Amino acid sequence: MRLPQIVVNRMPQVVLDYSHDLKIFAKFSAVGVTGAIIDLGILNFLHLYVWQKSWDVMLYPAVAVSFTAAVVNNYTWNILWTYRHQDHSDQHHVTLSKFFVVSLVGLLINLGIVYAVTELMNIYWLIGKLVAMAVVLFWNFFANRFWTFKE
Repeated sequence: MRLPQIVVNRMPQVVLDYSHDLKIFAKFSAVGVTGAIIDLGILNFLHLYVWQKSWDVMLYPAVAVSFTAAVVNNYTWNILWTYRHQDHSDQHHVTLSKFFVVSLVGLLINLGIVYAVTELMNIYWLIGKLVAMAVVLFWNFFANRFWTFKE
């Protein structure tokens, strides 16, 4: 979809210079929203229906499970939509391996922030999870943009 020329003419030069990257970031973020819905949905399902009585012990494994499901979703949609302009058909194993490494580091950042906010700052776990998701969004975008999906 192309923007009308009158809108393009009014954009600051810095936006025009980075329009391709901004478009990719917007798509990556939209995919991230679907991942966040999956992540929080599974996390809350596990909290309310599976590990309700042992949540203090099972919070971190639940974070890992829900995060992993979101990673699978995000990889699929990033390949199919965000980075569809790149051909990964002959190197999915390499791309997936890199995406997994970036996501694993993201998971460690995620768990560290949830732990710090929940245990050290004594704030409700969901606040920690939301903060972690915001931080990990930027880690994942830049690491994947400049390593996993490097053009």
